[in-house]
Amino acid sequence: MQTFFFIAFPYIALILAVGVGLYRYFSHRFTYSSLSSQLLENRHLFWGSVSWHYGITLILVAHILPWLFPRAAEAADAAPGDSEVSAPCQAWFCR
Repeated sequence: MQTFFFIAFPYIALILAVGVGLYRYFSHRFTYSSLSSQLLENRHLFWGSVSWHYGITLILVAHILPWLFPRAAEAADAAPGDSEVSAPCQAWFCR
């Protein structure tokens, strides 16, 4: 159960958020706008919203990079002296 909540559930939620967002955008196009949230009207809320979007984008990129480069992520996460991972990856990083 812990595996589901901490590994599978976040990715299911992300896929659903993107899928439902795209569905809403294409089926009810005129209800999908930045005016509905009204976050950008106040200057203080604008800067908080911008910071939040930069942060969430950074977190999303940090979760996608290990999927794109699994060997580099495995090498970066390995313990020093781990013979299984460090030997092939040392040559890759030392070039």
